[in-house]
Amino acid sequence: MSETAEDALSHPTITDPAELLQRHAAGEREFMGVDLSGADLQQVNLRGAELSYAELAMADLGGADLRGVDFSYANLNGANLAQADLRGAILMGTNLQSANLAQALLENADYDDSTRFPHNFDPIAAGMKPLATDLPS
Repeated sequence: MSETAEDALSHPTITDPAELLQRHAAGEREFMGVDLSGADLQQVNLRGAELSYAELAMADLGGADLRGVDFSYANLNGANLAQADLRGAILMGTNLQSANLAQALLENADYDDSTRFPHNFDPIAAGMKPLATDLPS
């Protein structure tokens, strides 16, 4: 049975970075709605994780391997993503305001009209892929 976003958000979430990393290393990928605001996650490997609706404001993800991570509707406001590898990540509706994206690899990362970027950030110049949110009827 498929779990809805609302159901997932009502479950207890991970608040300890060590637990997240241990579970990811054991093969788990579903971490929807985790709250790791301000966590130190520098240089971690979270490749392919499901982190939609996650609270990661002010988290330090500098140099992290975040390839293919689903950050849909996650809050990364003020997060450090410098030199992080976000190639192929899903950033639909993601809040990246005030995030540090210096030297982040963002090629083929998906975003939409509701994704919020830092001031003067150009997603096209970063190699990102815009996805249409309104499909013709």
